[in-house]
Amino acid sequence: MNNLNQKLNKIEQDKRRILSNYQKERHLELLKRSEELKSLSINSSEEALSSDESLELSRYSNLLQDQLNWETQEYFLQFQEKLLANKITIGEFCQAFSARDVLNSEAADMLESNFILLSPHKKSLDFSKLTDEILEACYGYDPDPESLEIREREKKEFRDLVQTIYLQIQNLLEE
Repeated sequence: MNNLNQKLNKIEQDKRRILSNYQKERHLELLKRSEELKSLSINSSEEALSSDESLELSRYSNLLQDQLNWETQEYFLQFQEKLLANKITIGEFCQAFSARDVLNSEAADMLESNFILLSPHKKSLDFSKLTDEILEACYGYDPDPESLEIREREKKEFRDLVQTIYLQIQNLLEE
């Protein structure tokens, strides 16, 4: 588990480094070469370069989706507010929240395929980390546990998590 945490921390550091020094021209160059990067010959030095550049492109692509999440933050916040006000169920919330994330992912793919890029906002990565935490909870949520006691406890824990993250997002927006 420690090794996994180290890898996740490394990814986080890489994304922060790229975010703080975003180079749109480099991102475009890698996008234009993406098919070439996927199909380079099996020459070890080229393969290492290909692997490094593919990883770099992946980080840039992730930042684009993070930016789209940032730009659609009002949708994510509305879903949270509706859940916390008991206007929608946890199932409806998870479905809507996940659908927004999928739409943003598809939009990022479409933008990249047309070589259209957005410069990332400095808070976009932190915002996406918080939405990812909710998405992870949605994927793990069981709407039909075996007992009523478990179901009520899970609902409370889920709502508490959403409330906590909602407050963290509000703080992020105010910074």
